[in-house]
Amino acid sequence: MIIRYLLEKLDKEEQGLRKVWAILQHIKETLELSEPSDSILASLNPEDYDIKIPPVQIIAVLEDLQKRGILKILKKNESTPSQNAKPVEIDRGKFNSEYKEVENRAKKEKLEEIQETEKFEITIKDREIWINDYLLSKPHAVGSNLEFFEYICSKPPNTLIARDKMPNIGDGIEYGYTKEAIKKKGFIKILNELGFKGEILKAFFPKRGKNIVVYRGNRITKKDLEKAGVKIPLFLKELEVAHLKNSPE
Repeated sequence: MIIRYLLEKLDKEEQGLRKVWAILQHIKETLELSEPSDSILASLNPEDYDIKIPPVQIIAVLEDLQKRGILKILKKNESTPSQNAKPVEIDRGKFNSEYKEVENRAKKEKLEEIQETEKFEITIKDREIWINDYLLSKPHAVGSNLEFFEYICSKPPNTLIARDKMPNIGDGIEYGYTKEAIKKKGFIKILNELGFKGEILKAFFPKRGKNIVVYRGNRITKKDLEKAGVKIPLFLKELEVAHLKNSPE
């Protein structure tokens, strides 16, 4: 059972798991330096932990562990060096089980955090289209494909781009020439020629057709890809292949 105090109190600060994990790591490190029969001192000094934890919260976690028989908080005596520690007696078997459960949860949360924040971002440099450090394509200097893609990028993420809604030359606005430049060329064909194929196409263009396209935006997260059903290993492989094709050196 994960520490109740974590769920009831510390999680309100969105750092509960990190704090409990830091406390358990501190206890484990102290245990490893002591004899099996010895009691240990659990520090109440916030600076002794990987994340700053107020003493009142450290005590609350220790008390929760005590309620469940994982440890026993002992009375202080002359041998206790300062007020900045609590002497505790640990049931090592129960503690190891608790430690493992919190460790697994911490790893899972860290993985989810990585998936949430790991990004794939499109940039255009000197008429080259890059996704992070992968060179996706090098559109021809003469041609309308890149201009069409730049027009798509100029719109907010997830905007529906329809051929019949694109600006015309006589409208006097930016990208007014793009519709005429691509003529009747299908949107998917243009995107394929720019390197957007397979899972890469699926990742950035959730809806696409000959005359319509929805662009997810220049920046997407790994979690976005998973929600969209993109096969991430294949997506990464396709990026590697495209990069090797365009950067043979």
